[in-house]
Amino acid sequence: MSGLWFEDLTEGLVVEHATRRTVTETDNVLFTTMTMNPAPLHLDHAYAATTEFGRPLVNSMFTLALVVGLSVPELTLGTIVAQLGLTDFRTRESMIDPALLAETVLKTITALSLQVVEAGAQRDLLRHTSASSPQISPLTSRITALQAQIDRERGSLAGTEASFAPKVAEYERLVLLRDFAVRNFLASLTSLESARLEALHQRAYLERVVQPRAADRPAYPYRVVWVLVVFGVGMLAWRMFRPSDARYR
Repeated sequence: MSGLWFEDLTEGLVVEHATRRTVTETDNVLFTTMTMNPAPLHLDHAYAATTEFGRPLVNSMFTLALVVGLSVPELTLGTIVAQLGLTDFRTRESMIDPALLAETVLKTITALSLQVVEAGAQRDLLRHTSASSPQISPLTSRITALQAQIDRERGSLAGTEASFAPKVAEYERLVLLRDFAVRNFLASLTSLESARLEALHQRAYLERVVQPRAADRPAYPYRVVWVLVVFGVGMLAWRMFRPSDARYR
């Protein structure tokens, strides 16, 4: 398996990566601790539960490294010596695909609701079989915590200032601006290419059809000097070898 060259990277190319990777909590903890990152948002479940996310987040640097690593076999393996740098890599919090985010949140709500139902069924069974069981209180606390998390997930879609719904309009506006920018960029590239071809055409016309006869730089008038030298030498020779006037007297 080898990567692609620059000429192979055409516009609209979709590369299917054969390698797949499931990110686990161990991966996140291992990477975060190896890079000496003490942020509790990546490690502390109790702290993360008090945030708008409700759970620890995977270290973004691990996500970046993983995405780059998975792309190597089909993109850069054997075609570059080293990746000198990553430019224009930018993420903006909460500004992602609306459809994808909504789908993820709904799946999370569904999974949490199933956990609430299971915990409620266990609690009701214990109340009927053993009303004094010590497991009833932890189950009740778990149901309350799960219900609070469900409410936070629902609030992330609509209903609060930090929800996702108010940002959809800005997302759509940015997408529209991006589309216009891409079209303007392509039009500018077309105009630039046309101007380059026209300049090459005019240059070829000047070089091949209208060749200048004058010198490109000032030159010393050797021809005029040689004509004067020859004329002077001739006059001198005529003066020296012409017949004397005394012979004819």
